[in-house]
Amino acid sequence: LTDDGVIDSGGRTAKVMIQCAASFGGNGPDDILLNARVNALGALRAGQFAQAMGVTRIICLSSIFAIDHPDNQYHESYGISKRQGAENLALFCRAIGVQLAIVCPSQIIDVEGESRAHQPLFWNLIDRAATGQDIVIFGGKDPLRDYVTVTDVARAVTGLLNRWSEGTHY
Repeated sequence: LTDDGVIDSGGRTAKVMIQCAASFGGNGPDDILLNARVNALGALRAGQFAQAMGVTRIICLSSIFAIDHPDNQYHESYGISKRQGAENLALFCRAIGVQLAIVCPSQIIDVEGESRAHQPLFWNLIDRAATGQDIVIFGGKDPLRDYVTVTDVARAVTGLLNRWSEGTHY
């Protein structure tokens, strides 16, 4: 990135870009702004970098929370900004002639525990089960949970690279 905001690839080229940067901020004013800068505008900057590098295909890792649906109680700042990023990138890719595949995984977990900050319910259940504590589930809502491992997401991306398919993949 030059001082005047122009993206310079330094002469490097690539055929494929995987865009997976994200901000996981909450719904306070500062978090909303950060999510918008990283998730929505950042996707456009990734598109600019892809263009500078001569990329012909982009895989954008978005989120299941980007889906605006009445049953999606998590479609807030994070989800909205991820949806906006994917929409921005799709528009940009059409304009520059780059193929785009958007992948919207559900809640990502890992075996090392790196996902603890983003998946506290899952890790609470694991910790309680591991120590023999009772697991009490309560509440008036009936939320659905679907977890996918980071390894499975990586395999899905690899599969998509091998059997290319544009569009949105859930």
